[in-house]
Amino acid sequence: MFRKHLVVRDGRRAVVRYDGRVVDVLDAGRHRLEGRARRRSVEVLDVRQQLLVLTGQEVAAVDVPGVRVSAAARFAIADPVAFLDAAVDPEAELRRALLATATAAQEGQAALERARGEVAATRALANAARVLSETPALLQLRTVQEAARAGSTVVLHVGEA
Repeated sequence: MFRKHLVVRDGRRAVVRYDGRVVDVLDAGRHRLEGRARRRSVEVLDVRQQLLVLTGQEVAAVDVPGVRVSAAARFAIADPVAFLDAAVDPEAELRRALLATATAAQEGQAALERARGEVAATRALANAARVLSETPALLQLRTVQEAARAGSTVVLHVGEA
């Protein structure tokens, strides 16, 4: 057996694998590693709290082009083995979450604007119905205008039958 010494600094932890299997997670301090070096791998991770800052990310929005968003997140690695097994890039995950949040906000704003437009159209139709019910001659005039625009033949009956 070959021996090697490994020094793990404060705020870091080392994951020792032998033939791909996790055999130990080492805390700060000096450690003796045994086994063949070519079959052993050691990955040292910083487990202190870190600040990740994403500045000026361009976010694609449905209604508003060119939205730039910045974000900051604090994170720390609680389980080094799970972190390495997941092989997740925290910056990419934060960007993906930020993009999803900004997109949801923009889609909500667009839905609100569509609803406002529908309410305005409904009010206009209600007002038109009220005016047409008060003046039947206006309804006949609008009917003739629409029929003439379509290039149809219009037959009107005036007076009582």
